[in-house]
Amino acid sequence: EKIKQIIAPWKGRLLIGIHVRQEDFKGFREGEFLVSLERVQEIVNEYVQEKNISPKNVLLVITSDLEVPAGAFDGFSTYMSYGNTQMNLFLLSKCSVVLGTNTTFSNLAAWFGNIPHIVTTNEPIDWTYYRTHEEYFENKYVTFAY
Repeated sequence: EKIKQIIAPWKGRLLIGIHVRQEDFKGFREGEFLVSLERVQEIVNEYVQEKNISPKNVLLVITSDLEVPAGAFDGFSTYMSYGNTQMNLFLLSKCSVVLGTNTTFSNLAAWFGNIPHIVTTNEPIDWTYYRTHEEYFENKYVTFAY
């Protein structure tokens, strides 16, 4: 019910789920799996361009382990959610896509919602690979989740 209340005011907009990890994962070198907010915004811009979507028709549903600075996703309407893992998981699952980390969390949210998970990375995104996927699929770029 709470998720329905959160997304109700945005009816008619395309919901793009964003999962950003800003703190290191325990047991991994500094920043090994982190993707900067700036790079994630580039990926969001690439996604809307690939899909030929106007940013004014989009709501970015942003979940993160830490607060995301205001203005990090200029040009888009945003809803920010922090900390509550269970809420964030199911909130992302209500979106049309998850642009998220190479983690079990992002992948599970996509699986629950039967939506694609586009793995955010510091490398160029293979948009050709993602172009035909509109539902959940076994993504070759999801390597951390196994």
